[in-house]
Amino acid sequence: MFKKIRTVAIYSVGFVVLQFLQIEKNTEFIQAILMFSSIAFGITVTFMTAFFNSRLASELYHNPKHQYEKTTDLNIVTDYLLKYLYSFLHLFIIASLLLLFPSNLKQEVVLPFFSWDSKWEFHFYWDVLLWYFFLIFVSNIIFQIYSFINNLVKLLRLNSVHFL
Repeated sequence: MFKKIRTVAIYSVGFVVLQFLQIEKNTEFIQAILMFSSIAFGITVTFMTAFFNSRLASELYHNPKHQYEKTTDLNIVTDYLLKYLYSFLHLFIIASLLLLFPSNLKQEVVLPFFSWDSKWEFHFYWDVLLWYFFLIFVSNIIFQIYSFINNLVKLLRLNSVHFL
């Protein structure tokens, strides 16, 4: 429950700050994030495939040093990787929706994959709201990946590297 309240508070403060700064929608940035999320999704899947076919995965699962009461280090790494796969997928979906929304005050959006007359009129504040949500979501993923890298380094008992 506290985590949900914290998330709502972070997004609310982020919306207020972004509204105060009046950052406008940037389609080049959205397209770059689309490419990044596609490439990151592919790299994460490739890493997961190589990781689970390696000896390291077996070591994390069978070695008593990497086992706890209810879980193993392999399960922890798997949960992190799945969380990031879903984050990249959500990022791709939000960026696609953001490119679909118009940039001016009132504009009709036609979705070609519906057979009936599908013209909707979106107001500007929905576009701004989605844009701000997208920016906050991107920054949230950046901090999650930073945390994942540090946790993975500690998990594998390597020297911890701090990037910031």
